Amino acid sequence: MMYIPKLLICLFCTELLFLPNTNQATTQPTSDNIIHNDAALSVLFDKMYQLENSQQQPIEKLLKVPIVHIGDSHLQTGVLTSVLRERLQMQFGNAGRGLVFPYQVAKTNEPVTFVSSSNVIWEAKRCVFPDRPMPIGLSGITLKTTDPNATLSIGIRSPNKLDYSFDHITVFTDNTEQSFDWQTNNEMLNYPDGSFKRVMYLNQPTSNLQLYCRKNKPEQQYAHLYGISLEKAQSGILYHTIAVNGTQYQHLDAAAYFTKQIPELEPFLIIISLGTNEAVSRDYNSPSFRYQVDQLVQKLKQNCPGSAIMLTTPANSLKNRQPNPQMLLVADVLRQYANEKQLPYWDLNTIGGSATDWQNQKMLQSDGLHFTHQGYLFQGDLLHQALLKSYTHYVSGRYK
Repeated sequence: MMYIPKLLICLFCTELLFLPNTNQATTQPTSDNIIHNDAALSVLFDKMYQLENSQQQPIEKLLKVPIVHIGDSHLQTGVLTSVLRERLQMQFGNAGRGLVFPYQVAKTNEPVTFVSSSNVIWEAKRCVFPDRPMPIGLSGITLKTTDPNATLSIGIRSPNKLDYSFDHITVFTDNTEQSFDWQTNNEMLNYPDGSFKRVMYLNQPTSNLQLYCRKNKPEQQYAHLYGISLEKAQSGILYHTIAVNGTQYQHLDAAAYFTKQIPELEPFLIIISLGTNEAVSRDYNSPSFRYQVDQLVQKLKQNCPGSAIMLTTPANSLKNRQPNPQMLLVADVLRQYANEKQLPYWDLNTIGGSATDWQNQKMLQSDGLHFTHQGYLFQGDLLHQALLKSYTHYVSGRYK
């Protein structure tokens, strides 16, 4: 069944394709655009309901509801997840920009919502190269320096109607005797006991971060950076995006610290949007793919027992200028696995139609694999609609 042409007519009629207006709907809801097995999201929806119906809280009673969205190049652009982040925060409160990584310093594409730089060249490793030395943490990509005078700068760009200035900084790094200390301005970041993270609370919110490596002991030789979370002292949604070009399920399963560091974000929901890169692989095999999905999901369940895990199927695309039949096989595996394990899932593969549908609507790029800016806006809008549909249904049954 091809649903996308009907939906796209609604999309273009509204002419609301700019992120500053992402609190407004860009398509009309459809009965096919749903979260399957959404009963597993009840804890998340309870927290969202509390946010929507709570008044301003003192700092000791703040309620933050983190969501972690894991993906590949479709998410690394930041467009799809910006739609979700901004719309959810407009309705349920803005607890901050969340997890960022200095992609530009790592010499890869960076979302337009922030900019990063450094005074030195850092060594970088992506999770797609598991055989290379250097551990991978929660961002799926790691930076390393041996320069004790290295600095990192990150500037956050806020959309209209939302303020992403921050007063709470969490730096994910090593807690070893050989690791450099981290400092911002004249104050050192401190470790909670036994953690991968260093934290600091600022007196005033800011949109610009300056981090400095410091060698305070002879044994300190290097610094690893796994990610930075930027938050603010108010209740609301934290929408963390974790995305690296080329990522597959097996890459994150093999990453040394990935599933060990994710619990530090305390997510109520983990969304996994992978499968595209497996589908373009020459040696794709459905039983092997299912095993890789299960390995990552089980590790996340073990390390994040209070988190719901939701899968999404990848949109159809082209391979060698022809519809890729392996994308349908990948989607079938994900649907079957989610139903077997009673995991919530969102079936973009079905509701989005064929690769030709995307191409005809000029939402598929010339490479046949990645989508246009409008295409990612549209996908983010659909996922937001599906989440809100499940949330509204849950609230109407429990609270009304």
